[in-house]
Amino acid sequence: MPIEQSLEAASISLVYDTTEVPMVDASFSLNYDNNSTYIETMTTTGKRIHLLNKGISVKQYGNIYTILAKTADKKQDETIKFLKDKLKEISKLENPSDYCKPIVITAKESGGEQFLSTSFSGYIAELKIIPSDDGIGFIKYMANFVIFDDLSIKIGS
Repeated sequence: MPIEQSLEAASISLVYDTTEVPMVDASFSLNYDNNSTYIETMTTTGKRIHLLNKGISVKQYGNIYTILAKTADKKQDETIKFLKDKLKEISKLENPSDYCKPIVITAKESGGEQFLSTSFSGYIAELKIIPSDDGIGFIKYMANFVIFDDLSIKIGS
């Protein structure tokens, strides 16, 4: 049974390739899943082992979203422009080695101390405007990052 936990970050930072992108009034959502099924069995020597079910392949995927508020002080405008430019650049490229870049997202508590970091090789796949919950307030953009190389996923603190 999966365990769901909620961590509230006071601030997050994003490094896309080698560029640190300012993230003001932002949040992120992270979901990794390897979707595999194992069975417990016993060998002839009595040792218990766990085997991948026959015919089942391990399917891994991850969804990483950041939500950015376009505030009146225009502090987020630079980040939104950077992400839009990356999307335009990616749409012109055909070879994944040209657009898959190292991405690092870090969550920090109010004192500035890092408590969660995730890194992977991937790219930004979508940047769209999402409606606000109450119909008033700031425009929000949701950026969807795709993991290209499952073996590059690292989660730490």
